[in-house]
Parts: sequence; C-alpha cells; structure tokens
Amino acid sequence: MMKKSEHKYLSGFTLLEVMISVIIFAGITLGLFFTFSEISAYFSKETYIEDVNHYGNTVLDDLNSTLMKAKKITLTSRNGFRVLEVVSPDDKKDVFSAEDDKGILRNGESFVPFKSFKTDIAEYTVTEFWVETLPAADGAYSPALAKIRRSMFVVTFEVLLNAHRKKIDTEQAFRFSRTVFAANYYLNI
Repeated sequence: MMKKSEHKYLSGFTLLEVMISVIIFAGITLGLFFTFSEISAYFSKETYIEDVNHYGNTVLDDLNSTLMKAKKITLTSRNGFRVLEVVSPDDKKDVFSAEDDKGILRNGESFVPFKSFKTDIAEYTVTEFWVETLPAADGAYSPALAKIRRSMFVVTFEVLLNAHRKKIDTEQAFRFSRTVFAANYYLNI
C-alpha cells in the first residue's frame, strides 16, 4: 500500500504578521516613552516649585524666630533691598540682606541655599526683600498701640522661578510674607 504524501505545515506567523506586530510594538513603546518623558518633565517642574516654597517658608521661619528674640532692630536699604540688622539678647549681631542671584543672606552668606540653585534647567532670583514696621493707624489711637505697631514687622520677599525643560517653560513669581511681633524689641523701646 502506498501512503499518500503528507505535507505538514508548521504553524507560525507570516512575514506580514511579524511586520505588523513590530510596528504595533514600536508604536506602543514610543507612546510609553513620550508619556514617561512628559510625566518626568512635569514632576521636575513641581520639584522646582516645591523647592521655592520650602526655601521661602524656611527663610520666613528663621526670620520670625530671629525677630521675636531681637532686642534691637535697625532697618536700612541697599541696592533696592532691605537690610535688617538684628541684635539678639546676648548681643550677637546678625545682618540680613538679599542679592538677586544669591538669595536671602545672613551676614553676607546664603543661610538657606536653594537645593537646585542656578542649575542649567532652573534659575531662582530674589526680586524683592523688604521688612518694615506696621504703618501707623489712622485716627485716634493710644500710645500703647503705637508702641505695639512699631514692634510688629512685615517681612516680604519674592522669588522668581525660571525653569526651561523640554516643552515646559515656567516663569512664575512666588511671594512670601509674614507679620512678626518682636516681643523683646517691644520691651526695649
């Protein structure tokens, strides 16, 4: 008996099916890469914003603590920024000032540097630093209230963030302000 010739075909993909699979895989991979890149850029932007907020709140906390304990406070200005001279109860003198590219300075040195200050992607600039007493109240007020108002200081500064990364350009100003009652100063004036 003669056997019929049996042709066995291996199951598999045709060249067309393989090419379509490769194209679909490449499209999905490129889409995921693009999505990851965009998420990374937005995450970096939020990191810079968080950096500015942390910096501003840390500076305000330190100035708040210093002013509350100060027995003598002198306000002058230099280069459009306020210069704040503070004498503590132990007669230690601190001078707070600002430079646009170095930030808020204590005794000429940046006491709270930005984590990513002056990177090639983000640039932080202090555009304003001002400290002043509360303005005098309108109308009749007692001398005791005037003394309290002279012992309350408004600390204000502004930081400009310029971040350039891929398609995300951020230019945003952050304003920080706090009113501080200088208790020791009140007792000494």
